[in-house]
Amino acid sequence: MADTTIIIKKRRRIIIEPKELKVKAPAEPVEVGKVDVQKLHCPPGMREDIPAKLRGSARRNYKKNTRTQERLSQFWPLLFSEYKPLALKISEAMVNDARERDLPISEVQIKQYLVRYTQSARYVMSVVEGTHRFNLNGEPVDLISDEHRERAREKILKLRKAMNSK
Repeated sequence: MADTTIIIKKRRRIIIEPKELKVKAPAEPVEVGKVDVQKLHCPPGMREDIPAKLRGSARRNYKKNTRTQERLSQFWPLLFSEYKPLALKISEAMVNDARERDLPISEVQIKQYLVRYTQSARYVMSVVEGTHRFNLNGEPVDLISDEHRERAREKILKLRKAMNSK
């Protein structure tokens, strides 16, 4: 009772007794000066995969995007094996195919990923350099129009200009 604190407030007596601190022993003995801070805060398997410069929401978005990319490449391996121009209205085809096959992925996840995918520099370059658009089975279906190719060139120029200004 020596460590017990007694506080009296407006005729009420509050007794605070110290709690025993339960300290868990480390699973592995750690030598002083050899602690890897990243290992303490990051679960195994995620340390090497995520670029070190990403923090906070950018890190969460990177992880989420990577998981969605892995899922989509499992469901449609011929389409996402490499960056290639996608067929027009492919999001509708993917959503319908996912519903028919009862795939564990939502319409929102598909559409959000496709927005990020089609805005990436590699995808835009594939539109500039490619000749055909591809369907869910990885087969060429349409020719890329000159208008779309020109818009992709403009986007690449904007991306390069933005990179050079940094």
